[in-house]
Amino acid sequence: MAFLQILFLLCPIFMHFIVPNTAQPEINFHLCVDKNGNYTANSTYQANLNYLLNSVYSNTEIDYGFYNFSYGESSDKVYAIGLCRGDVKPDAYRDCLNYSSQALTFRCPTTKEAIIGLDNCILRYANRNIFGLNEVAPYFFVYSLTNVSDENGFKMSVNSLLDSLHVKAAAGDSRRKYATGKINTRDFQTIYAVSQCTPDLSQTDCSYCLQNASARIGQCCQERQGGRVIYPSCNFRYEINQFYEIPVGEDPSPPPSKGKNNKVIIIILSAVISVIAILIISFYTISRKRKSREEENALARPNMASVAVMLSTYSITLPVPQKPAFFSHTTVLPETTSTLTESDQSRSASVPFSNNEASISELHPR
Repeated sequence: MAFLQILFLLCPIFMHFIVPNTAQPEINFHLCVDKNGNYTANSTYQANLNYLLNSVYSNTEIDYGFYNFSYGESSDKVYAIGLCRGDVKPDAYRDCLNYSSQALTFRCPTTKEAIIGLDNCILRYANRNIFGLNEVAPYFFVYSLTNVSDENGFKMSVNSLLDSLHVKAAAGDSRRKYATGKINTRDFQTIYAVSQCTPDLSQTDCSYCLQNASARIGQCCQERQGGRVIYPSCNFRYEINQFYEIPVGEDPSPPPSKGKNNKVIIIILSAVISVIAILIISFYTISRKRKSREEENALARPNMASVAVMLSTYSITLPVPQKPAFFSHTTVLPETTSTLTESDQSRSASVPFSNNEASISELHPR
């Protein structure tokens, strides 16, 4: 009996580990636009809204992630736009739109216009025509709480990457205006980014919308490791971690930025300077040793007193010199006759000699 009671108490713990925990998607932002009016429960507008939202997330014919549907008549007509991130698969973004529809109508139960954003999709609806409009308000910021170490270098890399992606996204077609890319910072950190517009915008409107959004980076995310600026008609996002699927055909290796090339040059120059410094030190050390040996050998040479004695006498027994590099012998003098006898132990002559390592030369006093 006691065993059964213990088992009963432990069942919830076992179920916690056995049954998978399905976490709900994180809602990044939402807004209920009260200024455009409210609807009442069980009204025609509410019925049209529910029907329209259901037709958005249940539609299986659209496989490019953009929905712009409307339903109803006159003042009860509802317009809806669903924009999914370009790399997300159809099943995943339909689930995102489904969850967004339920969450938005729960959080904004009576407002006729509202917007909500998740990582994979953005959903909005209104009682006015919102198709093809370049709307830059309301806007939302989502950003990392971690700052970067090199703010200026990181900012330059982000701006360079976003500028190129904005152009690429704006050049898209009526199905998708979306671009992804990555770049390396000066400290070899990789930044990943996406830019996107609703495809019902013209190329000019899309470009303007994204540039306008980029101008707001300084208000939220300039020093952050990740950031997003979201408008109703466009958005962009950058992170230091890859958060999107790489499209087929895109180069998986990040293109090097100018900062990386500069750093490589600095490293090469540092290595060259180090080698030159080592060569200079080595040459200086060898020169010092050679000079020291020459100074030691100089001590074995005759001093000035010895030279004076040599010059004042013709009879002197010289010490045994070291073997010379070459031998020079001159005996042509009209007044004196010089003789040089060589033996293994000593050398003698009737004239003075100088003795060093390099040579032996006869001295002829005046």
